[in-house]
Amino acid sequence: MTLSYLVAAVGGNGTVVGEPHDPIGTPTLTWINVAIAGCFILFNCVVSFFLDLKLEKSLIIAAVRCLVQLTIMGYILEDVFRSENPFVVMAMTIVLVILGAYETVYNKSKQSYNGMFLSVLMSTACSTLLIGIIGTKWAMDETPFWAPQTFIPTIGMLLGNLLSGMAVALSSCLGSVSSNKEQMETYLAFGASRWEAGQSIAVEAIRLAMLPTINQMSVIGLISIPGMMSGSILGGAPIMNAVRYQQIIMFMISAATAMGVLGAVIFCIQVMIDGHDRLRPERILNGRPSIFGQRIRKWIMNHYRQVVTSRENAHQAFKRGEIIVNGQVSEETRILQEDDRVEIHYNKTQEQLMKLKDVVLDIGYQDDQLAIIWKEPGMNFNLVEQAARYQFTLEQVWFPYVLQKAASGWLLMAKTSDAKEKLNTRYRNDEIRLGMIVLCHGHFPSTISDTEDTDDTEAAPLDDTEETETDLEKESAPTPKSSTLFRSFDVTSVTRSNNADSISTVALDLHTPWGSASVRRFFFHHGHPIIGNSAATRPIKTHRDKGLYMTLHSLVMDTLNDDGKIQLHRPEPEKFKLIRDREHRFWQRACDRRLEELTQAGLEGGQHVESYGKEPLAYILGEKMFYGHRFEIDKTCLIPRPSTETLVDAALAVAPRQRILDLGTGCGNLLLSILAHTPDAQGWGVDISSGALDKATANRDRLDLTDRAHFVLKDMALLTLDDLGDCPVDLIVCNPPYLATPSDQQRAATQQDLALAFEPSEALYAGDDGLAWYVALNDLAARWLAPRGKVVLECGKGMIDRIKVIWAPHWVVVETRKDKQGWDRSLVLERAV
Repeated sequence: MTLSYLVAAVGGNGTVVGEPHDPIGTPTLTWINVAIAGCFILFNCVVSFFLDLKLEKSLIIAAVRCLVQLTIMGYILEDVFRSENPFVVMAMTIVLVILGAYETVYNKSKQSYNGMFLSVLMSTACSTLLIGIIGTKWAMDETPFWAPQTFIPTIGMLLGNLLSGMAVALSSCLGSVSSNKEQMETYLAFGASRWEAGQSIAVEAIRLAMLPTINQMSVIGLISIPGMMSGSILGGAPIMNAVRYQQIIMFMISAATAMGVLGAVIFCIQVMIDGHDRLRPERILNGRPSIFGQRIRKWIMNHYRQVVTSRENAHQAFKRGEIIVNGQVSEETRILQEDDRVEIHYNKTQEQLMKLKDVVLDIGYQDDQLAIIWKEPGMNFNLVEQAARYQFTLEQVWFPYVLQKAASGWLLMAKTSDAKEKLNTRYRNDEIRLGMIVLCHGHFPSTISDTEDTDDTEAAPLDDTEETETDLEKESAPTPKSSTLFRSFDVTSVTRSNNADSISTVALDLHTPWGSASVRRFFFHHGHPIIGNSAATRPIKTHRDKGLYMTLHSLVMDTLNDDGKIQLHRPEPEKFKLIRDREHRFWQRACDRRLEELTQAGLEGGQHVESYGKEPLAYILGEKMFYGHRFEIDKTCLIPRPSTETLVDAALAVAPRQRILDLGTGCGNLLLSILAHTPDAQGWGVDISSGALDKATANRDRLDLTDRAHFVLKDMALLTLDDLGDCPVDLIVCNPPYLATPSDQQRAATQQDLALAFEPSEALYAGDDGLAWYVALNDLAARWLAPRGKVVLECGKGMIDRIKVIWAPHWVVVETRKDKQGWDRSLVLERAV
């Protein structure tokens, strides 16, 4: 009915408004048609029932509400559309706006604040009425603009999109106030205005609200046909006319959403930051938690931790009299009653100032223009800057460079604008000598040729810019020249390590303005990343959380008045020596064990000591123990791992196992171990390496399994039943390559990576993040497996869930087994019946 009136009013076909008709080609629908469509809801209920979603009741209630609400609206709209009274039309519009605002505040928003309904209502009314009136009068050329068959549906569409965007924006805004309160308090404490303090969260909230409308406009007509356009066409409107109306509506929706969201977010910021420039996160309402019988401090920590953040802060708030109950300052031991009114006037600014007062600044030198501060590792640079401003009672201070939180070193600070200019000039002109000590992976060479470096570099300040490793690996990322970056560098020591082969201690005399970020990038690109967890660094396995091994330990410069020289020096941090001693101690122990094993094997150990951490001992000995048997190996074979013994245990628990296929057999350790414990079984081992099969054959003969173990030199994709005695197998076992193929930059100089370099890469690495073999085997296994046959797979650490997804739904998981380290290592699968 509504569509008929819309066509009559705006389609220009002369139909009198208020006299319904059936457009040509559109059948008259009855409640029987609605009942038929309602049967579709039964499908939802069936899905909910069988999947135990417990949504049946909600689906029925929603369907009934849909029927009732739309029917009521239909009768109301019939009367309104027949009316020629603008007051009735505007009253209907206002009702829609009020209902929409109520839904947004009380049903769609998990958080709110006092006055939020009024602000949403005002923003919604202003944006929808303004855009709606302008759009209908001039864009749609409707006269009068309030013609109900056009104006009310238009307002409805504007409201539907605007209120969804507004709910997203307010949720983002209120959530960000809680999560970013420390940053906002800092801005306010140092004189930022309301808008300056809240700008970042307001901008993000508005952006999130506008994105759905932008995305909708991007795909409309290409992927989706909107409901209004479909309805107009079904109602008999000319197709191109319906298209133009839809385009007008989309542009109106975009404008109304932007305007309404902007108003609501501005209101929100005004409430969250009061007229005294204080952040008021306590104004955020999270429902109405019960307070009866609870101690007030516990209640505050349970429900308003986002305000006070810690027990100590809550304790200080009580001491300062900022917690009020029923108009009186409260003790923190008070037991609350149900009708108590609690007010939290938490002064975050005062809390921040108290923290700044407690910060101990280690001053190495200062005069009326300059201060030089020692920053300990773990201290955030922003905290140093704020504490300096507070303790020196200065409105502003300047640092020509900053240091990462994880680094330690001297920081230069200018107290006046004149000192700032002098200091920056000297820093840019390389008149300040900065000495740095770093610990890096590998044996750093005593000389590095500039011909190895990139020429097109530009000077940059010493900063803590957090480049990502992806950015640093790009060819376009400039690598500074050593002569541009360093006056000199000296490798003061090289320590052997189990985890990095070697650790080099390098003393650097830096040119300025090159500094911290440039140094990290230089060492990273030369294959000797500094030890740490930052961008362009790499941790030591046993020291992943020990910070950055970089310290700006010395500084030499003239005073800014040129009346003396400043020389500051700090010894190397204690943790540098600790990591060197620890790594050397463990390396020596491993080396001693290695010498003992070589001696027991009848080999001279001295010639192999320096190769420790490089060539694996198993390759030097030419053999490796596995599942109680000694297997011959060489560099054509993967070294058998203890974790793979889990596959043997899993295979021996499977029945039947008369015919066994081992894919990627290598030296045959997996197949031969199973056959040695299954006297009546036959087995086939398949590999593409002839060298590996030579070792597998030798191991078969040593274990006296010549009659029962057969080896096939072939790609598994070409394997047929003819290769397996023309009969399917009962069991397939496979330890596939599952390490993700690393890039050259990702190959860390660790003991494990150095050892892996000696093993055949085709037995270690696979594409598709290490999953390529599992995908291929899933497609091929059914060719060779008998009904009720099983597959036993070795899985990489943390990969088993993804492998299960690959093998579903045609395979059923029978069992998973963990290795000795507690990782899910083997997966037993059976073909689904």
